[in-house]
Amino acid sequence: MYILLLVLPILSTSILFFAGRYIGRSGTYYISIISLVIVTVLAILGMWEAGIESITTRIVLGSWIQTEDLNIHFGFLFDPLSLSMLFTIGFVSVVVYMFSKGYLADDPYIIRYNTTLSLFISAMILLVISDNLVLVFVFWEIIGITSYLLIIYWFTRRDSTLSAMQAVMLNRIGDWGFLIAIFLLNLLYANLDFLTLGFITDFVPHSTSLMALINISILIASVAKSAQLILHTWLPSAMAAPTPISALLHAATCAI
Repeated sequence: MYILLLVLPILSTSILFFAGRYIGRSGTYYISIISLVIVTVLAILGMWEAGIESITTRIVLGSWIQTEDLNIHFGFLFDPLSLSMLFTIGFVSVVVYMFSKGYLADDPYIIRYNTTLSLFISAMILLVISDNLVLVFVFWEIIGITSYLLIIYWFTRRDSTLSAMQAVMLNRIGDWGFLIAIFLLNLLYANLDFLTLGFITDFVPHSTSLMALINISILIASVAKSAQLILHTWLPSAMAAPTPISALLHAATCAI
């Protein structure tokens, strides 16, 4: 079940990217929505297993970065929190796709839209189940790139272009905050896995000032990505995107 949750978003996005022009408008739509419905149903089943039966599942696909002080792997974690987020992402995305089918029925670039949206949703799914901070950052960046592509979908409109650039610039502030937090956590604990970090921070002494800086960096990253305080202006500007996209962006930032 968990392997299917991991593979489905990657598989559906790959099919749309490489074969979208051959399967056509309806094909890209149905492949996307069917895969998301399956993900949503599996997330419900996973929540039952992880929440009711208190089972946490970890899947490691292989090693990625190996040094003397650091070992980063392609690992994914299925616990009550990640599975509840999976359900939220899947359910909201299904609704967005259903609305998009009618809203953009006559749009000539609907295949590009479905493909980009599928990549955006897949990155969100993989982000919430990643089991280390480096992998989270990779999908965090993919979300940022696809957000730009979705906001600038109507690229001939000046307001869409300006809104997309504003989103990119403000989100880069959050990226730097996230990168600084990752660097400092690795410097402090030499580990970036969530399960290990949760254990280490409870039992290993640490610098209070350094931990405060880490918390501030994570706060900056969260504020930028979730459009709060002075870094919020990109989200209202994202209304220049197609209505289903602006709705999904608002839903995603609220979830963060």
